[in-house]
Amino acid sequence: MDRVYPRVVPAPGQPVGPSGNPVQPHIAKQILEAVKTGEIERVQREMRMYTVELRDVTDPTQFFQNLLFAGSMIADQDRAIRMLTFLLEQGVDIRQKDNLKQTPLFYAAREGRHKAI
Repeated sequence: MDRVYPRVVPAPGQPVGPSGNPVQPHIAKQILEAVKTGEIERVQREMRMYTVELRDVTDPTQFFQNLLFAGSMIADQDRAIRMLTFLLEQGVDIRQKDNLKQTPLFYAAREGRHKAI
């Protein structure tokens, strides 16, 4: 059975994730920084602390890219793969495009992140 998410009305210009829930920019920033470290435990702590769905977090400073974009750019490719796997398990959409109509796969390929592909 699919999980039902409450409908929250965002403020004008506020980013909204796939579930329709807005994520405040300061919260998105904290979670993005945690993803960039490659530390899954830190991401889990941030997720619990802010009670957000990771699939709803986007980066307003990077064309509203989801967390997979940041995860694919982790320098240590093994750590990146672990983070990407975790994010996918949390429901972050690999097909979600940024404002430039590009997917995380495009950026990973462009940057030579062959293990992540």
